[in-house]
Amino acid sequence: MTTLIAYSNDLLNCSKYLLSNKNNFLSCKELTLSRWLEVINSKYKRSSAARKISVIKQFFNFIYIEKYRIDDPAKKLILPKK
Repeated sequence: MTTLIAYSNDLLNCSKYLLSNKNNFLSCKELTLSRWLEVINSKYKRSSAARKISVIKQFFNFIYIEKYRIDDPAKKLILPKK
């Protein structure tokens, strides 16, 4: 799987999680992302979870910088330690 496809899948899967909790990338709160983080950490190996979390952190940073959001709810998400 290419990196671009993996990143796209990570964003899509996070989006599905948010939608299942009546949220989206523009409306979710830090608590919702913390719960998503728990799911990711329980379902995937550390390296895979770290990549997924990194993708989401980068995406939220991007939409914050581009002013689609006034905050970055992913800023405090912690990557799993090696």
